[in-house]
Amino acid sequence: MRRVALIALAHGVTSTTVDLSQDWAVAIDANAKSTLDVVVEEDILAYSLVHGGKIIAEYYRDGRDASDTAAIWSVTKSWTSLLIGTLVKDGRLARQTTLREVFVDLDWSAIEDGDAKKTITIEDLLQMESGYTEDGGYLGHVFGGLEGALDFGKYDESETGSFHYVNHHILSYVILDLTGQTPLEYASETVFPALGIDPDEMSWTRRSDGVEHTSFGLYQTPRQMLKLGQLMLQGGDDLVDAAWISSTFTDAPGDSGSEGGYGYRWWLPPPSLTGGATCWLALGADGQIVAAFPDLDAVIAIQADEEKEDSSYAILYLVPDVIAGMTSTPKPTPGPTATPGNPTAAPVLAPTPRPAPESTPRPTPSEASDPTLAPSATTDNAARASVASIGIVAFVVVAAGL
Repeated sequence: MRRVALIALAHGVTSTTVDLSQDWAVAIDANAKSTLDVVVEEDILAYSLVHGGKIIAEYYRDGRDASDTAAIWSVTKSWTSLLIGTLVKDGRLARQTTLREVFVDLDWSAIEDGDAKKTITIEDLLQMESGYTEDGGYLGHVFGGLEGALDFGKYDESETGSFHYVNHHILSYVILDLTGQTPLEYASETVFPALGIDPDEMSWTRRSDGVEHTSFGLYQTPRQMLKLGQLMLQGGDDLVDAAWISSTFTDAPGDSGSEGGYGYRWWLPPPSLTGGATCWLALGADGQIVAAFPDLDAVIAIQADEEKEDSSYAILYLVPDVIAGMTSTPKPTPGPTATPGNPTAAPVLAPTPRPAPESTPRPTPSEASDPTLAPSATTDNAARASVASIGIVAFVVVAAGL
C-alpha cells in the first residue's frame, strides 16, 4: 500500500460553546488590547481576539472597521477543508474516495497522467500529498474548467505521499460534482447560515466557468474568520463530526520528520513557535491568519496588507501571554472597536511546519525554545517576539503561498 494509515490524535479540546449563528459578544479587556497593540505595525489591517467566546481585543487600521473585508488568500484552503468535511459527514464522500469515483463521466485519457491522477484520494488532496509538486501559471488559475484544474502545475506519481504545498482547485469541482453547487452556493446553503455569515457581506473569486477557487479567493472580515476557528474549538458543532476535527489537526504521515506538521489544510506548528501553546493555524499570504488555541479557549484572526507581510506573527506569538495576563474586568462594548493603534517596530515571527515546493531549508528555532525567553513584563513583549522570530522567517515565504 502506498498510503500510511492516518493516526488520529485526541485533542482535549475544552472551549466555551457559543451560538455561532449570532453576532459576537464584545467585552474588551484593556490589558489584552494594550499588550497586542504594542506590536501592531503599519501593515496590519485588523486583528480580533476571542477568549471564552467573546471578543476581548480588537484593532482596525484608521479608516477601517468590522465590516471591511480583505483577501484572506490561503485561509480559503481551511474553509474548503470544512466544506469537504460536511460532505463526508453527510455520507456523500469518504476520505479514501478517489477522483475516478467522483468524476465518473470524465475522459481520463484526455488528462495528462490520467491513469495515475484518477487514483488520487480526497485525503491526498487535503494533506498536500497527491503527487502534484508545483503550481502552474496564472492563467491556469482562471481557465480550463475541471480538465484544466487536473492538468494544472506539475505532477509526479512517485511523489504521492510526500508533502508539496500547491494551489490547485480540484476540490472546487469535487464540491460541484457532488452537490450541483459551486463552493459559494454550497457554503451559503449548508455552512454560512450556521455561522451567522451573510454571503452578501463577503466575496469569493471565481474561475472563468463561474466556479470559485478553493486554494484562495475568499474576502472576509476578521469576525467572519473567527467563526472558522471557534467552530474548530467547539468540535465542529453539527457541521462535521468529531473524527473529522481530530484528523484535521493530526499531522499527515508524509511529514513525520518535520517540526510541527500539516493536517487537513491546517498548519500544526510546535508550541515553541506560537508562544508556548498548542495552536492550529490557517495561513494566507501577506500575513492572513486564523489561529485557534485549544488549550486557551482562544481564537485570533489577523489581516495585513503586502507592505510588510510578516508582522502578523508578532501578534500571534503574544496571544498566550495575553490570555495569561488578563487581570482587568472586561467591560462590554456595544459594537466594533475601531480604535487605531500606535504602530511600533515589530519583529517577524512565523511557525515552521515543513518545507514546501521551493525547498527552502527549514530552520531550527533554537532561540524560540530557549527557557530564558519566559514571559516577562509587557514592555518586553516586542523584544521577546523579535528574539523568538530568529531563524523562522523562511516559513512565511514557504507556507503562506497564496
